[in-house]
Amino acid sequence: MVENIITSVQNSKIKKLRSLKQKTTRDTLNMFVAEGDKVIKDAMNAGLKALDIFVLDIKSSKFIEIINLALEKKFPVNYVNEKVLSSISQTKSPQGIIAVFDKPENGFSLEAMNNIRFAAILEEIKDPGNLGTIIRTCDAVGVDLIIMENCTDIYNPKVIRASMGSIFNLPCYDTKLQQCIEHMVKDDWQIGCGHLKGDNFFNRVQKHKVALVIANEARGISEATSDLCTDLWKLPMNGKADSLNASIAAGIMLYDIHNKMI
Repeated sequence: MVENIITSVQNSKIKKLRSLKQKTTRDTLNMFVAEGDKVIKDAMNAGLKALDIFVLDIKSSKFIEIINLALEKKFPVNYVNEKVLSSISQTKSPQGIIAVFDKPENGFSLEAMNNIRFAAILEEIKDPGNLGTIIRTCDAVGVDLIIMENCTDIYNPKVIRASMGSIFNLPCYDTKLQQCIEHMVKDDWQIGCGHLKGDNFFNRVQKHKVALVIANEARGISEATSDLCTDLWKLPMNGKADSLNASIAAGIMLYDIHNKMI
C-alpha cells in the first residue's frame, strides 16, 4: 500500500510542475518535463538528473523498475492520485508517470564542429511533432549534430514525446545559424537545403563533409539562409503531390547522405 500520496492540486511541487508547461518558465528554471516510462528511463540512462518523479499510486507496481532505478540514483519519487496526475499530464491518456529534469548543458562551440562530418541544421521548425520526429530520425541515421535556430522549444513536452527519447541520445544545440554556416563553408563543408529551384537531390556530387538544412514546414528555407548554402536540392515528385512533410523529406535525404558516406 502506497503511503503519503499527494492529493491536492495546490501542492507546491504540483504547482511548480504545471508552471513548466510554459517555455518561459522552463528557460528561467532550466528544467523540463518528461512523461512516460520509456522517455523518463532514457533521460536517466543518459545521465540527466531527475528533480522529482510523480507516479500514479494505483499503478506503482507497473513502474517498479523505474522507481527502483530512481531510488538507486537518489531521485525523489512522489505518489499522486488520478486527480493530481490529470492536472499535470499533457496527454489525453496519461501513462501514469511524469518527471521533472534539469536541462543538460548546451556546450556548443564552432571548434567542436571540426571533429564531425555530418550535420543536420534546423531552421524555424515550428510543429512539435515534426521537430520530435526529425530528432528521432537523426538519432536513427547517426547524424552527429543537430543545431536548432528559431525552432519550437526542443523541451516542449510534445517534442520530447515525438522524439521517443532520442532527444537524450544526441546533442541538440541552439546557436546562430548564419555564424555556424559561414564557419562550415570556410571549413569546406557542403551545405545543402531543399529548394524549389534546386537540382535533383539524387544526382548530387557529395563532398566529404555534409550538412543538410531542414527548413520551416510552411515557408521553406529563408532567402538569407539559402544564399549561404553551397547547394540547392529538390526531391523529384513523380506523382501528383508537389511537396512532402518536412520530417519525411528530412528522413529520405539524411539516409541517402549517410549511405553515400559509407
